[in-house]
Amino acid sequence: MDHDTMAAQKRSLPILVSVSSFVLTLFLFTPARIFIGNFMEFSCLFHESMLFFLVVSLGLMLVLFTVAYGVSRRETTCRTVVSMLTASAFAMWVQGNLFLWPYGVLNGTDIEWDALLYFGFIDAAFWSIVVTFSILKADLVFRFSRLMSLVLIVVQLLSVTWSWISMPKDQSFKQQESSADTLFLFSKHVNVIVLILDTFQSDFFQDIVADDADLRAQFDGFTYFRNALTGSDGTIVSVPNMLTASNYDNTVPYLEFVKNSFLENSLPKTLKEYSFSVDFDPMLKYTVYTDLSGMPSSGRKLKDWDAFYREQALIADLTLFRNVPHFMKESIYNHQRWFFSDLLERRRDAGNTGGASRDGGQGSSESSSLTYARELENLKVFNDRNRDPRFIETFLRSSGVMENTDAFKFYHLKGIHLPLIMNENLDYEEMQPFRINMLRQGTGILKMAATLLERLKQLKVYDNSLIFIVGDHGSGVGDAKINVTPYGNNFNTRGPYKDNFQSFKAIGIPLILVKRMHATGELRTSDAPVSLGDIPQTVAEELGLEASFPGESMFRVEENEDRERIYRAFVGPQEDVEYLAPLYEYAVRGFSWDDTSWRETGNIYYAPK
Repeated sequence: MDHDTMAAQKRSLPILVSVSSFVLTLFLFTPARIFIGNFMEFSCLFHESMLFFLVVSLGLMLVLFTVAYGVSRRETTCRTVVSMLTASAFAMWVQGNLFLWPYGVLNGTDIEWDALLYFGFIDAAFWSIVVTFSILKADLVFRFSRLMSLVLIVVQLLSVTWSWISMPKDQSFKQQESSADTLFLFSKHVNVIVLILDTFQSDFFQDIVADDADLRAQFDGFTYFRNALTGSDGTIVSVPNMLTASNYDNTVPYLEFVKNSFLENSLPKTLKEYSFSVDFDPMLKYTVYTDLSGMPSSGRKLKDWDAFYREQALIADLTLFRNVPHFMKESIYNHQRWFFSDLLERRRDAGNTGGASRDGGQGSSESSSLTYARELENLKVFNDRNRDPRFIETFLRSSGVMENTDAFKFYHLKGIHLPLIMNENLDYEEMQPFRINMLRQGTGILKMAATLLERLKQLKVYDNSLIFIVGDHGSGVGDAKINVTPYGNNFNTRGPYKDNFQSFKAIGIPLILVKRMHATGELRTSDAPVSLGDIPQTVAEELGLEASFPGESMFRVEENEDRERIYRAFVGPQEDVEYLAPLYEYAVRGFSWDDTSWRETGNIYYAPK
């Protein structure tokens, strides 16, 4: 019996250490590094996410240890199992830290797997050698397994700790909440509404309404500013720019810039000082600062468990994608749906099947009389997969009128941001990122925007509303370019984004639609040179506020005005989590769609060393 006990103990320790190294590498340390490197992308806090993955890791360690211990009755089997677990943990660490191949930004764009086949052969060769060695030399690996596993755990623990120390601790932007009571309530007197349709390129709108007279007619009283420019090709810069008219230049940490620019001189702060009810529904919370009193948030909020589990599933997907060899990554990416994320959504869909109607109370005669009421019914199929269907459903259900206060509303929809999953009939359809499909989803998004406008008319607040419907930037993906000419070959001739000018240009030209208060009549087009950063000054002059912002009122800019506008595009990697990637500056003078209107200023804004 004593001999059996000693044998069991002799097996237990190396199995436990190797299992711990394997599981913690995959389900604790890598998720921690992914979270820290992308902390602004997640609404939960670091300790909340890590507690989740710690529980998952402990559960998996128990299961894997039980299985490994059960099959390791013989000493030779035990040595082989321990050797393979140790080698696999080492291979995952190498894959996730050294073999980081250029898959691009994982933003919904499909990956050209065939073009990366070479890296797959490198991964396959490396993993084959490591696994084969662990089997053939199991005795040797077993002898050093405890030391190797403990070293791997300690190295990763120190690395994560160091990264955590450098991560900004003030993440109060994650606790920002707009008042649910007033988010969809409008004033009988004055409303200022900024509606962002993400990634909506200016020329998309022109092409869509040219072929759809009924949709064009929905934008009664609006002016379409074709000659548009955004402040940056990144949402995280363009959103603060359109609400504060400030341009980020990497001289201060990004979150500090957002907070200071909103508290010092911003459109929301100014309207708050004029006793407006100010409400935000941002797609990315860190792009706005909602506590305009300057006091920190109490940090208390109801937990959105659905959103929390979706984020953890995405982190788990990114972890697997990072740590496994190339030929397994395509299954995990799963045509932009991801592996764990798709499993979670399928489970949610199965749980909702056969349930009660999810019309959200939209059964009123007002909702059924909307122009696109029939198409809106299609949205219920996928309102858990995209924020836009949920938004319009809630908007129609909850919108109303409030007394004795003016209102500012900021709504940010996903728009045409990849992946493309909605067609022109508001039906779920997975589509490739080609221009024709962007126009199809863009048509659906414009129908949703038109529905919002129609609801404002039902509430009798449309006439007294100053409304901006804008893209935060354009697309520029694939064949979604604008007026490509050989002159553009003079730009971006070197550097990490060599020959990428035509994409940068298209991304820099967003949709800008504006309706003045009491404006009526058919949609008109203006070629006045305007930018998203002109929104604050436009509001100030239209409402007669005693306030001044950089930029000009869009309605004061003449179509032939000689005006220079600034645009900054991200180039190179983000090297500091507190700052952004380098920003490459262009100046645009003339019609923004023309290559000849652009020039490189020579300014590149790097994060401090």
